[in-house]
Amino acid sequence: MGILNRVRDALTQPSIDDAHFYAHVAKEIDSGLMRDGLWAKALAESNFDNAKARATYMRMVVAAMKREARDQSKQETLRQNHAMEQAIVTYNEGQYSDALEGLILRVERKKDPLAMVCLAYIGWHGLANGKVYKQAASEFFSAAEASSEVGARLYLGIVLETIDWRRSLDNYEFAASKGSSEASSRARDLRKRLKAQGVLPKGFFGKLLS
Repeated sequence: MGILNRVRDALTQPSIDDAHFYAHVAKEIDSGLMRDGLWAKALAESNFDNAKARATYMRMVVAAMKREARDQSKQETLRQNHAMEQAIVTYNEGQYSDALEGLILRVERKKDPLAMVCLAYIGWHGLANGKVYKQAASEFFSAAEASSEVGARLYLGIVLETIDWRRSLDNYEFAASKGSSEASSRARDLRKRLKAQGVLPKGFFGKLLS
């Protein structure tokens, strides 16, 4: 799913190793932007030898930056987990742009078929910032159809009604075969509407009555 890779790359920050931290601290020292408390401590621990104090100071600051990075990472993890937990609720409230990140994370981390259908619906109709992603939506439709999760297949049937009625019926029938009375009812109503419109091929309505 190309769209997942593109969005994931946009959301993922590159890791920063020790070399980057040390380079950053060296620039701070050269520009005179010192952390006064740590510099004073480094001087004291180095018997006020500037050369030794510089090395000590750099180690202290790098350690502090690593702690800060870990704390930020934990906060980001909590934020993303919350986004995943609230994604379906936010989607159901019609806040599609706000739901987007959480839905993508649910697909990426959990292979959640319901989230796939939600993303397909958003992408097909351009509900996030007005941008239409029909190719990506088609990929999500196909991926969700490979799932045996009844709720996802039922919702997929609903979403596909105005896009591809044959696939909509297929998904309703799958969910109905797994005991979903709502899927059975929706399939029956869809066939009646299609028959009334003269769209349903001969033989489909007989299947409804069997």
